[in-house]
Amino acid sequence: MTDVELKVISKKLNTLVDKKHRLLACLPPNAACSTWQAILLNNSGFGPMDNITMQMLHNTDILKRAGIVRLRALDGETIRSVLKTFYKFMITRHPLERLVSAYIDKLQSGSDTVWQKNLGKIILHETHKELAPETVNLGQGVLFQEFIWYINEIGYHNEEHWAPISELCEPCIIDYDRIVKLETHSHDTTDIIIKKLAPTSYGTGLRKNIVMGGPKTALKSGQVVPMFHNLSSHQIILSRGSKMI
Repeated sequence: MTDVELKVISKKLNTLVDKKHRLLACLPPNAACSTWQAILLNNSGFGPMDNITMQMLHNTDILKRAGIVRLRALDGETIRSVLKTFYKFMITRHPLERLVSAYIDKLQSGSDTVWQKNLGKIILHETHKELAPETVNLGQGVLFQEFIWYINEIGYHNEEHWAPISELCEPCIIDYDRIVKLETHSHDTTDIIIKKLAPTSYGTGLRKNIVMGGPKTALKSGQVVPMFHNLSSHQIILSRGSKMI
């Protein structure tokens, strides 16, 4: 690995290192990242799974107690050693489905008012000049085609929730042992369970959570295609372009 490549991957936010189980995982947002962070915590003795909260997943002290750190927190020599000796996997997801997931989670569901009052407000300000300021400030009611317009025209800016997974995980630099597709998650994770997770005392529970249940973020069949019906061919081509894949 060159010094330039090391500098690139040392800045990545979404790559976790589980020192106890000698495991590296690149977990992009909107691709079962919360599910897998919970799995890693559970595998280190935290749990049960249902008791692991979002606050715990982002608590640096809890992650350290579990022996989990972000790759960017390690020095260059340690990063090189981890990449040579640890089992490495990354999660991928179809880019268009990932866009739909990001839209539903951040703007449509209403459960994330912070995103609505920030991103939603910006989009409404650009697309609905006729709305009163107090309505715009709520950031509610953004349509999917308006979200896509924003990403294509204004707001890519390397936002991790829709940035290309290839940029977040750098598979051309890191030689992953397993690349897991969310669409075939149960099949693709069997190797990880057998080699790295199942040998622990939590293996049975993990097998049930990973293989039988699958990620809770998976969209229901038929949710994705209808979202693109109101997009122009030009918008769809842009959505499939290099910015988002």
